[in-house]
Amino acid sequence: GFIVTTNFQTWHETFRWAIDTPSAGITPTDYRLHMVDDGTLTAELQSVKWFGNSRDGIVFHRVAEIALLGGLGCGGVLLSKALKELRESGKYDYVVLQSTKMAIRFYERYGFVRVGAITRFKDNAMMPEVAYRHWSEIVDGEALEPSYMMAL
Repeated sequence: GFIVTTNFQTWHETFRWAIDTPSAGITPTDYRLHMVDDGTLTAELQSVKWFGNSRDGIVFHRVAEIALLGGLGCGGVLLSKALKELRESGKYDYVVLQSTKMAIRFYERYGFVRVGAITRFKDNAMMPEVAYRHWSEIVDGEALEPSYMMAL
């Protein structure tokens, strides 16, 4: 297995962290079954400074992103090591990741909570807000479901 850490980056200028809207995709079932942010962490993430643009990427300052190759049985060891290294580096205040539906409980064991992330449809400011799709499975040019964004 392997793990990759980098600064959180998106290519959607209309992206925002939000948990108080149905378009964030966090359902009443999520609140019942999973650890969901009370809005505090989401608000902190939303206030983070960022730089860039949709062409080159919008990078969030002091927000690390973890990408983990899952299902190999070594994820816990890799995630623990990555979190320790990120803490020790002093470069990041937050850590975010995209989980699959099946891996939410795994990340919860390490303190991650669901946070809402939304953008405008097709990144058009005139379009309605929709649940953000970070890295998701694309079938016939369409994302199958929104991202399960988690943070600590």
